[in-house]
Formats: sequence, structure tokens, C-alpha cells
Amino acid sequence: MARKRKVLAGKRKAASRLNLHKEVRAVGKQLDWLMAEAHKVENSARAGIVRELQVLKRKQAAANQALAKLGRQSAAASAPLVAGMQKAWHDMGFAVRQASRRFRQTD
Repeated sequence: MARKRKVLAGKRKAASRLNLHKEVRAVGKQLDWLMAEAHKVENSARAGIVRELQVLKRKQAAANQALAKLGRQSAAASAPLVAGMQKAWHDMGFAVRQASRRFRQTD
């Protein structure tokens, strides 16, 4: 009877080892699947980042063009702006002199 128990205990140990190996293999397969999914997500994220960088580079180029155009326009507009400022300064001086004369006449 003791011998039967040892044989049964040995069979149980062998069965539990076999089950343990099956579980380890199943977990290994799940881990492999998860790693494959992680690589897919990583590749997808990299592609998304590349697309986003391309969009940002296009926007940066457009902003640089707009800035260059603005710089050219402001340089071209500087002569009329200076002339307008000089005229305004002259008109203000004339108005101050006229007001000063009127003020002196009222004394």
C-alpha cells in the first residue's frame, strides 16, 4: 500500500510538472503575442510621429515664407511711412505754432 502511494505521488508530481510546463508554454505564447502587438503599436506610433513632423515642417516653411514676405513688404513700405511721419510732424509743428500765435493774441 505504501508503494502504491509512492507511485501515485510520483505520477501526481509528473502530472503537475507537465501542467506547469504547459502553463509556462502558454504564458510564453501570450508574451510573444503581446510583444508582437507592442511592435505593431510602436511602428504605428513612429509612422504617426513622422507624419506629424512632416506637417509641422510644412507649417514652419509657410511661416518662414510669410515672415519673409512681411519683411519685404515692410521694407518697401518704409519710405511712404517715413514720408507720412515727416508730414505729420510738420503738420503738428504748424498746428502748435498757430495755437501759440492765437494764445499770444488773446493776452
